[in-house]
Amino acid sequence: MRLRFEEKLNRLDDLLIEMGKLVTGSIENAVRALEEKNVELAKEVYESDAEINKMEDEIESLALTILLTEKPVASDFRFVTTTMKMINDLERIGDQAADISYLILKLNNRSYEPSDLGSIKGMAAITVKMLEDTLTAYLSGDLDLTEQVLTRDDQVDEYFHKVREEVIKDIKEERFATKNSLDIFLIAKYLERIGDHAENIAEEVYYSITAKNYKK
Repeated sequence: MRLRFEEKLNRLDDLLIEMGKLVTGSIENAVRALEEKNVELAKEVYESDAEINKMEDEIESLALTILLTEKPVASDFRFVTTTMKMINDLERIGDQAADISYLILKLNNRSYEPSDLGSIKGMAAITVKMLEDTLTAYLSGDLDLTEQVLTRDDQVDEYFHKVREEVIKDIKEERFATKNSLDIFLIAKYLERIGDHAENIAEEVYYSITAKNYKK
């Protein structure tokens, strides 16, 4: 009985890791598509969101089956419930990667240059790094790395305010189409949300390692 239970827990862990890789690849490709004006890559990201949603359903179903049919001890119960919270944030990141890709397609229809992006590039880099390091910390049980990630959301917020100021300036100076400026601002907003979700996941990783809630 315990062996079968362990197999289910291992399967749950494997699926979570697989979903994490899918979502990380999705946001990385969305950022690359933005910086390289790669329409085909943006389309791939937009269309791949369905696969991420399907994986969330599979993991949630398995997690609920474990909770309802097995008798997990405290540590196992914590792992399963933490997994359910993590996949919710991962799914939302996948949605936002798809939203960014949709905006990239709109921007390409009107034409833009990578130089128009301003601080978006720096914001995207640190947001992607947050997610990558969070998943690395989960895989390795690295508490120090988890705590490092939890300090970076403030940097994402700083970048967001910087992008907002740049967009306001661009609109005032009529540097390029107002619609482009607003889409760039929306991309920054999605990146800010991705940073928030990465922070949520890091807090769950912290809890899974320490059995304590993270306090700033």
